[in-house]
Amino acid sequence: MMNARTLRFGALLALSLCAPAMAAYPEKPVRIVVGFAAGGPTDVVARLFAEKLTQLNGQPFIVDNKPGAAAMIAATEVARAPADGYTLLMTATNHATSPAVLPKVPYDTQKDFAAIMLVAEGPHVLVVGAQSPFSSVKDVVAAAKAKPSDLTYSSSGKGGTVHFAGAMFEEAAGVDLIHVPYKGAAPAVQDLMAGQVQLSFASLASVSAQVRAGKLKLLAIAAPTRVADFPSVPTFAEAGYPTVSISAWTGLLAPAKTPRAVLEKLATQLQQIVAMPDVRQRLQALGMTPGAVPLADFDARIASEMGTFARIAKQRGIRADD
Repeated sequence: MMNARTLRFGALLALSLCAPAMAAYPEKPVRIVVGFAAGGPTDVVARLFAEKLTQLNGQPFIVDNKPGAAAMIAATEVARAPADGYTLLMTATNHATSPAVLPKVPYDTQKDFAAIMLVAEGPHVLVVGAQSPFSSVKDVVAAAKAKPSDLTYSSSGKGGTVHFAGAMFEEAAGVDLIHVPYKGAAPAVQDLMAGQVQLSFASLASVSAQVRAGKLKLLAIAAPTRVADFPSVPTFAEAGYPTVSISAWTGLLAPAKTPRAVLEKLATQLQQIVAMPDVRQRLQALGMTPGAVPLADFDARIASEMGTFARIAKQRGIRADD
């Protein structure tokens, strides 16, 4: 039977053997799996950070798109990959919503992953057509209460964050709206501009260009503070609804049990990258702000959001598209 001295020596030996490997990481290409098609916001952010990580490490960080099944194909692959830091997942807020709206998720959202860093996020917004009679959240609430279940709002799909944003608003304001889900953000925004629906709780990234072009009007921001690009637009908290706060975030995860030294090295480098002026400019052009929520704090953020989404989904009967 080994004594305490032998155990301590074994632990020190193991650390000494792995330390050079951790210091040398990465020694080969690293794959960043993305559960969405090329060209979408998560993919664009992944490629931006992959480019910078490649420059910092001298090894290629390669984006590998694996779209489908509400991004669960990609997440499942990473959850089952070796925990060595060479297969990572660039994920989005749906990582926290999926367990609340899907009957079965083929992995444990918390136990099968190690959070590295939330790298970017953009708030959801209440937006209306350019010709809409609504000019404030107060106008929308008044109309919704005058004619219950009359106002329609578009979303990019059942069970997504836009759907949850609408549900948060209904709960906070004590109103009932008609949810009109679409297959993606683009058609949801198109029908809003065409007047087929009256409202949308879209991500800022999906509507910022149309707002700047005068085709849509922003009424409120679902974030703690106003956004720099639209400083005159109030937050929901300023409009009297502080619980309406939800964002579309993008973050990097690794398989559970990935060595802590690898996670910390990546988190440190990601913090360097989000501070780069060109990265901040590119994210802001996407309607997003740089994030810097690393490791345990990011884990806690995911856990908290999962609890919120589960509660709302149960209360409002929210389910994802079949």
